Amino acid sequence: MMHAIHSGYAEKLTLEEIAGAGHVCKSACEKLFHTYLHCTPVEYLQRFRLQKAAERLCKTETPVAQIALDCGFSGASYFTGCFKKIYGCTPKAYRSSRKKHESVKNANRAVLFQSDSVCILFRITGLSA
Repeated sequence: MMHAIHSGYAEKLTLEEIAGAGHVCKSACEKLFHTYLHCTPVEYLQRFRLQKAAERLCKTETPVAQIALDCGFSGASYFTGCFKKIYGCTPKAYRSSRKKHESVKNANRAVLFQSDSVCILFRITGLSA
């Protein structure tokens, strides 16, 4: 069932298809998801889609509307509402904040490489002296 979601999240997936992938009925599928993941299969699918969309927002310049469609959402406005509910901000704001975070991280690395090699090792690996 997880494979069906992970490989088919970009397509329209129904509860019947998810359950069928695990060779169980819909109610058994829901019970298994509640028992092990504490959510419904449809909730898990939506969270997985949002996770994939968040990754794409960080790694690409693809327009938000295209990411929404590519990740299985029916439209950009629905996607934005779902995204904001989970991440607390719009996809555009999320992308901007991640870019700022990356530029600060890269600036720290630039300063780090000016230090001695032992310090560099500790900062990159997260080890302490």
